[in-house]
Amino acid sequence: MALTMETIFRSEQDEFLIAQQEEDDRIKTVVHPGLAKYNDTTLANDPYFVFPVKKNTSYNFQCYLKIRNGSSGPDFAWDFNPPSGTSGTYVWNYEGGANTSVYSLTANQTQSIPDSTYVDIFISGIFTTGSVDGDFHFRWAAENDSSDSCYLRASSFLTITK
Repeated sequence: MALTMETIFRSEQDEFLIAQQEEDDRIKTVVHPGLAKYNDTTLANDPYFVFPVKKNTSYNFQCYLKIRNGSSGPDFAWDFNPPSGTSGTYVWNYEGGANTSVYSLTANQTQSIPDSTYVDIFISGIFTTGSVDGDFHFRWAAENDSSDSCYLRASSFLTITK
């Protein structure tokens, strides 16, 4: 089960690649190249964290988000946007946190982040699709208006397993 390289992204610090396992469509992983949201408080589908999913199928997923907050504190908000009829739950925590709640797959979550700092968020969940094929999207935005940006940093990843 070798990973095949689809795209290489180069940043000032490191080289990252988006890899997808082709021999076995049960496991798919995307490594994010990094993206900023400027004064954007509307949740929107991330252009990289999207996977096609099949109807009436169960999946689990793990997500590791590396967030950098701007100097004026926009913070971070997210949820998941699955195909119609999908049900599921997830848990999340952050570096040094103690969150033990279980959330609905489409429940909007927020994480306050001190100005000009970094935080890692860990998410793990399960879902079952309804009667239609579609795309499973991760959505995110800055939690509040700010003159600065909230960044989803390079090497964040999302893995989905059938």
